[in-house]
Order: sequence, then C-alpha cells, then structure tokens
Amino acid sequence: MAVSTPVAEALSRFYTKDFVSRALVALMRDEPSPYVLDLGSGPGALSHAARIRWEASSIVSVDIDRAAETHLRALPHLRRGGGHRHIVADALSLHLPSTLNKVNFDAAVCNPPYREISWRPEFRVILEESGLGDLAGSAQYTSTEVLFLAQNLRIVAPRGQLGLVVPDSIVSGRKSRALRQTLLGQHRIERVVQLPRGSFSKTDAQAFILVLNKGQSKAKRTLLQRLYSDGSLSGGLAINRAQAEHRLDYEYYAQRNSPSSLQPSLSDLDAQVTRGSVENAIARDSWSSRWVFHTTEFPPDKGSISFPVQRSETFPPGMIWAEPGDILLARVGRSLHKKVCFVERGRAPITDCVLRIRLQRQWQRAVFDALASAKGEARLLSVSRGVAARMISKQELLSMPLELRDGR
Repeated sequence: MAVSTPVAEALSRFYTKDFVSRALVALMRDEPSPYVLDLGSGPGALSHAARIRWEASSIVSVDIDRAAETHLRALPHLRRGGGHRHIVADALSLHLPSTLNKVNFDAAVCNPPYREISWRPEFRVILEESGLGDLAGSAQYTSTEVLFLAQNLRIVAPRGQLGLVVPDSIVSGRKSRALRQTLLGQHRIERVVQLPRGSFSKTDAQAFILVLNKGQSKAKRTLLQRLYSDGSLSGGLAINRAQAEHRLDYEYYAQRNSPSSLQPSLSDLDAQVTRGSVENAIARDSWSSRWVFHTTEFPPDKGSISFPVQRSETFPPGMIWAEPGDILLARVGRSLHKKVCFVERGRAPITDCVLRIRLQRQWQRAVFDALASAKGEARLLSVSRGVAARMISKQELLSMPLELRDGR
C-alpha cells in the first residue's frame, strides 16, 4: 500500500507494508475493540488490517491529506458493511478529541510520519494531557513521532491499548531515555518488535512495533522480538525495567544472550577507545596537502591500511593520531558496521567520524578479526543507534562482547 501523493511526500510518509500491518494488529489483544483509532492513516494499511482482525469494530481514521480518503474508501474490508469513518483533519490538533465527538477509543493503531515539526504552543498541552509534559522543555522543535504518541495516549481510554510503529530513536536513542522512563512508569510496554530493514518504501530506516497498555504500569518485564519479512516472529526475550529504560531493541539483547556473550568485551581487555579530533570539512578545506583519515578512506575489504609518512609538526598540536597496531572503526554512517581496518604502517590524524581502538599487542589481531567478522558486523549493528545515518558510542563499543579466536 505504498500509495504516494504530493501531500504525503511533504509529510515524510513511509507507508506501512501489508505484512507489517498484519503483524501489528496480531500482536494486540484478541478481544474486539468497539472503536479503533488510526491517526495519520495514509491510504489505510493499518485501518484495513484492524478491520480484518476485528470485524465488528468501528474504525475511525484521521489524515490531513484529502487524497487518503479515496484510497481508504477503495479497501474492500473498510467498504463492506459500514463501520468505518474517515475524518480529514490535522492529527496533531489540540481540538481533535472534540472533532472525534469524544468517542471512547479503547484501541489505536498508528504509523506516524518521521520528521521534525515546527513547535506550536498547543503541543505543550497535548504533551501535558498525555502525561509527557515534562519532556516538552523549551525546545523549538519536537519530532512528530513523539507528538503522535502523545496524542494517542491523550485520546485512548484508560486501560486501552496502542499499537504503534516507532523509529529507532525512541527505542534505543540516548536522548529518548527520559521518554522510555516516563512511559514505563505510567504504562505497560507489553512488547517491542524489531522490524526488518526495508519495511517501508523509500527508506531502510530501522523501525519497531511498540504495543503499550495505557495506565497499566505494574509489569516488571517487557517482551522483545524480531519480525522477519515472511511475517514470522523470533522467540522472545524478556527484559527488566532497568534494561528497558536503557534500550528496547531485540538485536541488542539477543547478542548479549548468545553463548558468545561470555567472551570478553573491549573494556575487559583494557582497550582505549578514542574519537578522532579533526572535523572532516576543516581537514578537506584547509589541509589539502596533508593527509587525514576519514570514513571514506576505509578499505572495502576491511583489511590493513598503511599511511604516508607525515611530519607531526605540520599539523596543529593536540590531534588524535592513528599508529601501527591501532584498529579504526567508523563512528557514524549507514554502513559503519562494515568499516573497520587495522593500521599496519605509518601515522595519520583521524577525523571525528572515526574511533581509534588501542590495545595491548597480544589482543590487537584477535580483536580486529572479531570486529571484521560477520558476527562482528552483526554486533556492531546491534549496538549502533539511529534512524538512517547510524552512530555508535564509545560506551556501547566498550561493553560489546567479542568472540575471539582460540577461546580468547
């Protein structure tokens, strides 16, 4: 159902594929809901899946794009036998509950657009009435996914259930830790399901299904799973409240629960992880005659690299240099998990998009081989964060388990 309109493009929409829609409603409670809300419905993938799952329910969809109604009306299960009402309105309007005639919704499905939105004073009221008022602060911009979450919480009845598609930033982002703490303190996050990359048209952004029971905060565990492209689910991992506040992504904990998690981390090996000090733009603009290592310089085969001979005094003091025996790793980028190399000879300053790993000699090659392996790629991907351009922090890298050769 990747139907696009000019308004949809402007709203940064990535429409929900059928297998994701079916999975989302299947993860929600079995009993039918009298009224189901779909905010920012687009062409209706989630509304359609909800109607198939709960035939007796009345589906109310809301979208600011007038063209969406035409697509919704064409869907067979929504067209058949009534029970569907579509409203052309701003899903983030303060007055939306009145527009909806204060219907008592006990279920909601939602795949919000992912973009920054100009701050409006009414957003503070929406956040406060949803219980997320402490997160508003004095920011001039707030992401639409947080505001859609707040609007759903504001409208859905107590003890109602929400099934939402949310980005990696909410699930694992460090800046979203306060949001996760608030949600876990006020509600029950029943499960979080990691979606396959490419689940949405025109983006490979990492996204998740989050199922939340409003006002039921006594659960001590949250279930994490992975959804595969054939619609099947992985086994579940149950994490505690502290872990859920830290991160909610399945792959991150799956790596730690594997047998290799008994292997040492970089921290166990007393590794020093240092971020480069040179801004790439400055390096390219000002030092064209001097060579600085950036993410574009990683060898494609994840092998060794040798640097040209350069005099330290030709560079400003206090720079971070890579030297023989160091392991270099991309700190940012969509394919950061594939960018790792071993410094064989020479010295070079590194940009702030690169991490330098420095170890005792006996661990250097073993750690490099572990990071460059297929399992190393998977672990690096699991600890990185971000919707499109991903990043990895020094702390997450230091705590990541490594599978070293010869039992090390």
